[in-house]
Amino acid sequence: SGASFFYSNDRHFVVKALTKREAHTLQAMLRDWFAHFVRFPNSLLPHVYALLKVSVRHAKQYLLVTNNAFDTALSIDRVYDLKGSTAKRFVDPKEQLSAFERGGRPPTLKDLNWRSHVFLPAPLAHGMLKQLGQDTALLATHNIMDYSLLVGVHETPVDPASREGAVTVPRNIFRTDFGGLRCTSTGRTYFISLIDVLQPYDMSKAVERFVKTKVLSTVASWGQGLGVRNQSLVRQVCPSCSHAWNEEQAILVAAAERSPSTVISLTCPSCGDEFETAPLQDADNNISSIEPSAYRTRFIDFCRDKVIVASLSANNQPVLL
Repeated sequence: SGASFFYSNDRHFVVKALTKREAHTLQAMLRDWFAHFVRFPNSLLPHVYALLKVSVRHAKQYLLVTNNAFDTALSIDRVYDLKGSTAKRFVDPKEQLSAFERGGRPPTLKDLNWRSHVFLPAPLAHGMLKQLGQDTALLATHNIMDYSLLVGVHETPVDPASREGAVTVPRNIFRTDFGGLRCTSTGRTYFISLIDVLQPYDMSKAVERFVKTKVLSTVASWGQGLGVRNQSLVRQVCPSCSHAWNEEQAILVAAAERSPSTVISLTCPSCGDEFETAPLQDADNNISSIEPSAYRTRFIDFCRDKVIVASLSANNQPVLL
């Protein structure tokens, strides 16, 4: 969400800065929020421990204290922010490299970077999807949209017999393996939570939707179409060696025939490295800013079809729920 946040010394808790509007949105939800956690103790929503207003002279700041979604001794090797939308939901290799050089760690990736599934035992997979449905129903009731499924991935297999020491923060059934869920078929450990859950669908979001779907996407589509017709080459830059070259526009034509959200692979003619690009993102109108019930439906469908699966089939294909 771009908000400032920091961790407690033991990293069990996150303190996040809120706007006044976000704080008021949470206050209006708190009674239902508490009742929801009483009814659904395995909720994937943030655990709210405190909402503070700090005043320093004439400046005021709201602070929210929640659980740390990555409360674990394991390293988090990759992080995904998944919404179920596709417009502007691709972090290209050049952005990834730039973010790594600035911060020393990989950036948070998005929907079009997601290439895997979270393989879980069938009862747990069904339980997680059911819980996501219950959590997002609460958000929709309060007109909330634009939330994300935060997925952290620890790549290296860990010994299931080994367990963390005493933990002061309660765990639920989705945080039983070092604070996450271990996938037996891949050896990865996943950390899954709902985040950014305080954005109501208000007039600003309605206007944003109109501008992006009716104005900008029309202009972008016209521009892309004009480019496809009148250009034969498109300039590309390799994120590995920075070699620049002109790529045949036919690649973009093929991508456009499939979908504006298509991700294609290119090979650098200099170093031979392959990298991915989403060349028609500006023409994609599958945006995040839609009304809450439609947002919830799309989000749950995406989680069921693209993220959480029950197991691997006999031919190593994911079994969708």
